[in-house]
Amino acid sequence: MAPPLVLDRSYTGSTVTLGPATLPSGLGTALCVLGMRFYQEVDGALYVLNDKGSVGIAVLKCL
Repeated sequence: MAPPLVLDRSYTGSTVTLGPATLPSGLGTALCVLGMRFYQEVDGALYVLNDKGSVGIAVLKCL
């Protein structure tokens, strides 16, 4: 698992690089999966937006 990355709404970059803290070991199929959630910041605290379109997940690669 890579550590979470929080981007604020003023982020203007075009690339984001994520790297896992450790690589899994063992037998089986390795999957690279990306998950995304939208949050609302209120007084410095982040609150998950619980809407149908506020969560995304994609399988990026199978090894």
